Order: sequence, then structure tokens, then C-alpha cells
Amino acid sequence: MNNSSNFAMLKSAEWKFWLGWIALSTIGSLLGIVAGFFVTILTGGLSANGFPLGWTVVWAILGFFQWLLLKRRIKRSSLWIAVSAIGGAIALPVCVLASYSISTNALSDFFSDFLSLNLNNSYKLFSLSKIGAINEAIVGTAQWFLLKRQISRAGWWIPVSALGGAMILPPISAAIKGLALVLMFRQTTSKPDSYIQE
Repeated sequence: MNNSSNFAMLKSAEWKFWLGWIALSTIGSLLGIVAGFFVTILTGGLSANGFPLGWTVVWAILGFFQWLLLKRRIKRSSLWIAVSAIGGAIALPVCVLASYSISTNALSDFFSDFLSLNLNNSYKLFSLSKIGAINEAIVGTAQWFLLKRQISRAGWWIPVSALGGAMILPPISAAIKGLALVLMFRQTTSKPDSYIQE
């Protein structure tokens, strides 16, 4: 098989992965938010117990849907679910502290603002964008620990995750992060010790 046909097949696989990443990440985000909301209500509401647990569930579910694509591409891929959940759990208090003064109402204020996206309010939109960037940068850092020895230029995953988080909307965030993964996987496939399975 000549090089041009190999290149065409690689491009086809990349498109398939990228579109799959967008679809599964978007579905995982939406289902995670719904499940996280119910977990929050059932485990204490907006208390110090309920919301952090719900937030962790959001990332665990999103991590699971992303794992469906990653399981054939990286080693120890099941850890993706765990590191995503751990990253989400760490990110929540950092996001709250970065956005609100320390008070008993900080967590409920954060939750209310998170749910009441108002595109006509530029300050609130900026605040949510900042929260999204911080949140996904921290989760991306946790995920980077799994990726760093497996794919080329894995360090880019952290700023790309932050950029995706700043976009707020799951499909846009997923498109940015998915494209970055495609490019990193492309670099990795040229390495003799690549873990990528075509």
C-alpha cells in the first residue's frame, strides 16, 4: 500500500475519532450534569458534602464516556475515569476560592451562577469562562499524569483543556480538546514505542 493511501486512511481515522470525541464528550457532559445534580440533592444539597460529590460524579461520568474512545489508544485507560473524577474534586474548591470570597454562601453562590448562564450579562459570562478555564486546567493536569508518558507533546493538554473550559459550551470545548488529541496521537504514531493502536 502506498504512502498516499496510508495518509488517507489515517485522515479518515482522525475524523472518526474527532467527531466521536465531540459526540461522546457532549453526551457525557450533559448526562454527568444531570446525574451530578441528583447526587447533589440526595447527599445534602448545596452543603459542603452534596455539591462536591455531585461535581465529582459529573467528571466521573464524562471521563467514562471519553474512556470509550481512549481504551484502545492508551495503556491503563481505565484510570482516565479516576483521574478525571479526582481532578474534578480538586478543581471545585479552587474554582470557588478563585471566584468568591470565603464565606458560608460561597458554594451556593457558585452553584447558582453555574446554572444561571445569562448570555446578556457579559460579567457573568466572563466569570463562568474563568471558572471553566480553571476547572478544566486542573482536570487536564490530572489527566496529563496519565498521558505524559504515552503520547507526544502531552504537556499541551493542560493549556488546551483550559482553553476548552473557557469556551463553556460542551461541544465547543470537546471540539478543541479532541483536535488537540488527534494532533498528539498523530505525533505519537511515528514513535517506535507508540501505544496507539490503529
